[in-house]
Amino acid sequence: MKRVIILSAYLLLQLSCQTTILNLSSETSAQELIKDCPEEMISDHMPNLGKSNTVNQYYIYKGLRKEIKEFDSVWVREHCKVKVTIVH
Repeated sequence: MKRVIILSAYLLLQLSCQTTILNLSSETSAQELIKDCPEEMISDHMPNLGKSNTVNQYYIYKGLRKEIKEFDSVWVREHCKVKVTIVH
């Protein structure tokens, strides 16, 4: 009976460690930069109250807003011709 309990605890421990490893590897792949051409870049020149007048830029990718830092900027520059839309 002791062996069954010890073996069960060992298997449960191994299973939980394996799940953690799988979760970490999926998080790493989610953090990889996108190497695909966005549809367009939005350059927002609207004045901001109480903030500095920095230009806010982002991409439209597959119909959704994506931050520029999510893309591999070198890859995009070399492979894509991105339409820029300036918003006032």
